Amino acid sequence: MSTATSFDLLELFPDIDFAIVFVTAYEQYSLKALKLNAIDYLMKPVSIKELIQAVDKVIKFRNLKHTAEKYAAYLQEVKATHPPVKLAVATLEGLHFIQFEQIIRLEADGKYTRIILKSQKEILASKNIKAFEQQLPTSHFYRIHRSHLINLMYVRQYIKGEGGYLIMEDGSNLKLAKNRREAFIHRFEK
Repeated sequence: MSTATSFDLLELFPDIDFAIVFVTAYEQYSLKALKLNAIDYLMKPVSIKELIQAVDKVIKFRNLKHTAEKYAAYLQEVKATHPPVKLAVATLEGLHFIQFEQIIRLEADGKYTRIILKSQKEILASKNIKAFEQQLPTSHFYRIHRSHLINLMYVRQYIKGEGGYLIMEDGSNLKLAKNRREAFIHRFEK
């Protein structure tokens, strides 16, 4: 590697999500290698036994990483298929616990979000709409515009003209963003 070191090379990676085994004749770099979460640090001349142990450690690392990725995917699947049935909403008064089927739509209001319920009640939440989009199940809620997240159960009608908009069960007319129209219509074709 001419004048560069393996440490110089590793600095080029924003995230090190792979196993590292250092093989070197220099003992002084072992602490630096540990800080990079190296799996092993082998000194030259390398014995076959040490090499086999290092390879075994790499295999265990890969298996653990694979298991962690599978578990994360499983959690995502569980979240999608068995989402919680209530949403905890922080307001100035405290926490409101709202059942998903009570929510008609959410509307961005700066750093806040207005939650419009079936009962015609509105709650001003102290989170932005993106935070709610991440919490609510995508099976029932859809972001139709940067300012609107709707419960698909309460869509009354889609009007093609005038750029496209939705009429909701609460009587509101909401603009459907042009870049979200095709995906929105596709949701109902399934």
